[in-house]
Amino acid sequence: MWNYEQATAFLFGSLARSMREVEFPFSTDAQGLMSFRTNLPLAGKASAGAEGSTWGKAAADGQLGCLMKLYRTGS
Repeated sequence: MWNYEQATAFLFGSLARSMREVEFPFSTDAQGLMSFRTNLPLAGKASAGAEGSTWGKAAADGQLGCLMKLYRTGS
């Protein structure tokens, strides 16, 4: 249901953009699986596929929602 939320991108554009900048490089592995949660801290992670990263299960609706948000924010 969170993908129906539209206000953040319009009220806080830079926040929405920075969320996309975290989701794609840090929450997506080499095969394209986007994790439910972003592992913290981000510092020291060269890429999402870095060794030691743990990945949850992918949810197609959430992952496709991230693509829609990326398109909407123009990032």
